[in-house]
Amino acid sequence: MTNNVQLVVFAAFIVFSVGAAVIKARANRNYERSIRRNGRTRCGGCGYELGTLQGGRCPECGADLMDVGVVGAGRSRR
Repeated sequence: MTNNVQLVVFAAFIVFSVGAAVIKARANRNYERSIRRNGRTRCGGCGYELGTLQGGRCPECGADLMDVGVVGAGRSRR
């Protein structure tokens, strides 16, 4: 490939990478906002909605909730 073609391919790769990073960051931000907004508690390890869980382990990932924490209503507790 010529230098011009390589430059165009590299520029396209950079633009795509930055765009993907921005989309991912916005998705994460929206997910965190939805957790705070609805006040539901979730596992700090996998994000599973705990609801009225009666134990100390996440039923989805099996993590000890005292180790990974519980996320919900805009706070994190360990």
